[in-house]
Amino acid sequence: MPGVDLSFVVESGHANNNDILARFDAIKEMDPKRFGSLVFEDKKKTIALQVADFVAFYSRRIRNATQASPRTAEYENFIRTLGGIKHRPFLATDFGV
Repeated sequence: MPGVDLSFVVESGHANNNDILARFDAIKEMDPKRFGSLVFEDKKKTIALQVADFVAFYSRRIRNATQASPRTAEYENFIRTLGGIKHRPFLATDFGV
């Protein structure tokens, strides 16, 4: 969307953070008007990272449920908890599938 830049907040303290920053910088060079900033923050101090962690954890847990152990109630609670937060059940491991 014209006039909008993308900025990212990533959990600090991971071994891959330097690689993430290098890739972000390389991509930003290709389209500097579209990309804003990338910062690393402590998850314990950032509500958005806590919510993202919650969504990722339960998405994976529900996705990996088998027919032998369905987690229907858990899924319904997850959806209720999300309330108005838009969410697509998608895992990063789904790339290329």
